[in-house]
Amino acid sequence: MATDTEKLTQLKSAVAGLNQISENEKTGFINLVSRYLSGEAAQVEWSKIQTPTDEITKKLLDKLVVLKLNGGLGTTMGCTGPKSVIEVRNGLTFLDLIVIQIENLNKKYGCSVPLLLMNSFNTHDDTQKGKEYVFVANSDNLGAIVDLSILLLALKLWVSGISNLVLTQMILKYFISYHS
Repeated sequence: MATDTEKLTQLKSAVAGLNQISENEKTGFINLVSRYLSGEAAQVEWSKIQTPTDEITKKLLDKLVVLKLNGGLGTTMGCTGPKSVIEVRNGLTFLDLIVIQIENLNKKYGCSVPLLLMNSFNTHDDTQKGKEYVFVANSDNLGAIVDLSILLLALKLWVSGISNLVLTQMILKYFISYHS
């Protein structure tokens, strides 16, 4: 059985032949493996971990965004679509449970931690299933907020068969008169 020194020498030789990564990346990788093999790698002292106070928790959560990587297909699980829409418990999908977790966090601490999904072209359409409306606005338009009155008006007008262009014009007129 090879010693740690022999393993490290073999690893250095193998990594040196990799042309896809930079010398800095190679050196960094070798350093991490060296630290691990030597036992120098930091270990977590669980007894020193403390629950933050409510004040600190609120400050931390006010700066937090939750980003879920949602690009993977469930092929390894025998599925053909995104893993996030696989039903896992009581009729709920992974995505349903993620949303519930974020809602509970926000409710418990009185905060508004946003949930972002990083979709891929493989998962975008299936992730949107069940959603019929989309709120789109430029990031520099702070006046663009979800207005339930406008959403309801848009739905009523769309159901009555008004074209998208006319619908957009009517909503704009309504918004201007309602908010002026």
